[in-house]
Amino acid sequence: MTGRQDLAHIASARARILTALRQRDDVSAVVLPGIVLRAAPFRAAYARWDGVSAPVSGGGSLLYNMSIFNSSLSDSGELSALSLRVQIIDADGLVLFEGIGGIQLTQLSRGGHLQRLPERELFDNPANDVLAVSEALRALSLPASKAP
Repeated sequence: MTGRQDLAHIASARARILTALRQRDDVSAVVLPGIVLRAAPFRAAYARWDGVSAPVSGGGSLLYNMSIFNSSLSDSGELSALSLRVQIIDADGLVLFEGIGGIQLTQLSRGGHLQRLPERELFDNPANDVLAVSEALRALSLPASKAP
């Protein structure tokens, strides 16, 4: 056990599962959701990544976050964040669609100091989850002429 993913083993297991699903249930595609760690660049008190934004201080009103009283207003940099990645693959393992939507920051910048968000606060806002799903699947809901 190395702690690293064995990509060959994962691909082999996935192929066996897809074959069984195709033969047993006539499945033609599978949705694979996952959580990924992403970089969230920030400037002017807000981090923006994967279609969403969040205040780098972790809260406060919009008025405060954009005011001169917010010490993070002039800071810039990069924080870590979580995003939802959704893949749709066909029965042969070919990726038909991939979308990503930001969920939440895992770090905050308070007074120029980075702080890791406590584990108990991760995924504690259902509205973030809804927004992440919406953003990850946004391209599927656009008319074909407007899809990226």
